[in-house]
Amino acid sequence: MFTPWGEALIHSWYQQTLARLSHLPNVRKVTIQTNLSCSLDWIEQANPDCLALWATFHPEWSTLDRFVEKCEILLDRGIRFSVGVVGFPQFREAIATLRQRLPQNVYLWINAVKAELPQLAAEDRAFFQSLDPLYELNTQHYFSLGKSCRAGASVISVDGEGNIRRCHFIKEAIGNLYDPAFESVLFERPCTNETCHCHIGYVHLDELELEKVFGSGILERVPIAYQ
Repeated sequence: MFTPWGEALIHSWYQQTLARLSHLPNVRKVTIQTNLSCSLDWIEQANPDCLALWATFHPEWSTLDRFVEKCEILLDRGIRFSVGVVGFPQFREAIATLRQRLPQNVYLWINAVKAELPQLAAEDRAFFQSLDPLYELNTQHYFSLGKSCRAGASVISVDGEGNIRRCHFIKEAIGNLYDPAFESVLFERPCTNETCHCHIGYVHLDELELEKVFGSGILERVPIAYQ
């Protein structure tokens, strides 16, 4: 899963990389976070059984018509994807319209703005929950210190230099992907952070058992119920 700073898919090398990876026999899934602002012509070169997208709609930066048009292209080409928005109350109307215009089998997730939750009106919280049945999962700061997590064992974070970290949110490097013996550093370790509050982190906490919720859609944030 590519989690770039900024929008990566406007660059041809990211498009070509995802398409190429999607055809490798040892790759089961390749995904990327994107706002769908790019051309989607490159998807014709990708394996639709392997490629998936984590798409985010930003009402302040994109028009609803343009975003939905891109979603329709993905649907036509058989690409699995989720759609997300940040849970700001001022965008309620746009979020509701987006839900209406997407097919019901496309999962729409709401990223909770945790810093604003204490001030969030009960009506707004109920609204977000009505659109995203998993919204409340994302409102928590999960106590993770010392807890068992797949990060560092079957899940790792790798930067552009090949440095391996257990988790996107733990800075300490444990090895390098270009080391022929890199697999020796992959084993279970207790979490060293006090809490975990981002989906791409807490989804791997063993005690939450969220692999039972997302199954094969864990990278692109698509629950089993929508697969």
